[in-house]
Amino acid sequence: MPEGPDGSLEFGTINVLDNKQQVLSLQNKGLYDIEYSFKLTTGSAKRGDLESPFTVRPQGAVLKASRPPVKVEVLFHPTTEMFLESKPILLCQVIDLKSGQGGETVATIPVRVSARAVYSKDSIEPASPIDFGAMVKGTKKSQVLIVENKGALNFKFLIRQAPPLQSSEQEESAPSVRERKRSTQAQLTAGVFTVSPCSGSVGPGGQQKITVDCSPGAEGKCEEQLYIDISNRDPKDNPLGIPFTLTAESCLPALVEDVTSIFEQYPIHSNVNLRQTLQSVQGNGVFIRDDNKFIFTKVQVGQRATARFKISNGSSVPCDVVLSIKALPGEPHSLISNIFKLDPVEMSIPGLSHAFATVTFTPEQKEDYQCTFTASLVSPKSSSVKTKPQQLTFTVSGEGHVPQVTVECPGLRSKRGTPVLRFRRLLLGDSQTLPLVLRNNGIIPTKFTVHIMDDKGVFFMKGRQSALRAFHIADMEKDSTGKAKKRPEKPYLLLEHGQSAEFDVFFKPTLAQRLEGKIRVPLSGNSEIDIELVGEDHNDDFTLDNLPGLAEDSQESNAEGNLEDDIIE
Repeated sequence: MPEGPDGSLEFGTINVLDNKQQVLSLQNKGLYDIEYSFKLTTGSAKRGDLESPFTVRPQGAVLKASRPPVKVEVLFHPTTEMFLESKPILLCQVIDLKSGQGGETVATIPVRVSARAVYSKDSIEPASPIDFGAMVKGTKKSQVLIVENKGALNFKFLIRQAPPLQSSEQEESAPSVRERKRSTQAQLTAGVFTVSPCSGSVGPGGQQKITVDCSPGAEGKCEEQLYIDISNRDPKDNPLGIPFTLTAESCLPALVEDVTSIFEQYPIHSNVNLRQTLQSVQGNGVFIRDDNKFIFTKVQVGQRATARFKISNGSSVPCDVVLSIKALPGEPHSLISNIFKLDPVEMSIPGLSHAFATVTFTPEQKEDYQCTFTASLVSPKSSSVKTKPQQLTFTVSGEGHVPQVTVECPGLRSKRGTPVLRFRRLLLGDSQTLPLVLRNNGIIPTKFTVHIMDDKGVFFMKGRQSALRAFHIADMEKDSTGKAKKRPEKPYLLLEHGQSAEFDVFFKPTLAQRLEGKIRVPLSGNSEIDIELVGEDHNDDFTLDNLPGLAEDSQESNAEGNLEDDIIE
């Protein structure tokens, strides 16, 4: 018999459902005829049924004495995985035909058998699904699929598109159909995906790289179901092949044009009652929908205001955006070159994300300024699809304002046009009180301080409730150790649009002469208001006090009382 290395009948390794034949030679070298009979024993294999995978032909016959050898075929045809290593599972019985009816078994010769039946073993990386993610329409992307043979024998593979629903009879016949296609199909196109090669053979321990190309067309999600059929796999494991899914999303970059998103940090109004809107709006900006205009509000000349506009990518693919601010058509750019600044001038926005464009406005004079803001979507160079450029455009405007604090009271003016608080002539020891009212008639909140300039120390001020409400004391800024970093800002008054601050100004002479002073109100922007103070003291030897009809409109008090306790110098 054909012997293996260990002296057994060697069948080697074959695929399950394949078959292999070995031939034994039997010869009777004696003087009498004998009979032989082959039997299979059970329970000697690690796996499987031993009676079915082997067939002996002929299983028994008479061997004539001194005749040429007789050929006996042993066929190995496994139906499941199994492994035998030099196992005496085949017994050859020798029967003496002269020993009575039916003969007598005079010898049993064990035949050791080595055989192995296996299914194909494979590995596919990466695992399903292969997701190409979001792709720009008209571009191309490739990924690699690796089929590896982890078994002991060669196998063939075939990749095919999932068929429509079919009956069980069709499913059973599918392997034979795939076998016919295996040798003719080199490339598979499934929707927007192309697979190459889609068939081939892989040896034990070998690999096959398979390229999957994706070229998305129409916008939307793309999904294709494929089957990877490996020859000689366990038929109970995915009989139609290993299912494998390819997915992608075809997109075109797009900017979000919704103004509620772009100007999410600012109120949005119509142009009805625009003046009232600009005066009442909180913050430093408002978007007017009807005019497609963003307006900086309450910005003082020489100071800087900042606005942030949200630029959103409405698609799943990244996009590049170029930003610009330009003068209105027909106007030179020099008018706005130092007024409006933009940062950044270009940005890359991930899919379904956003970034902010910052525009600063620094008015140089008390006048209106306008420019055009544009965010332009950059068409992807890698795309073969021509698209209409998308732009977000709106007007940005602003007006430079100056503080407009006015003196409502007193109404008396000097020849120089300066407000004057004129006190009447008083006797030494008497005092008089006159009102001072400051009002903010401008748009911007105005911060200021009040100082009395009086060398003789005869004029004093006291704030009424409206002034106390406008009074602020800045907190001291501290470092990490708790120590003051710098001297705190001096107390100040802050008036919003239309608010007033009222004061009582006292005159209490100490010398018999004409006395003058000044109240100075420094405003931001290097401007200031002066209110002149004029009073006179005399020391008459004879006076008439409290005569009917001679009362002054002003308030006065002869008693010192607690006056000094309420004075703000």
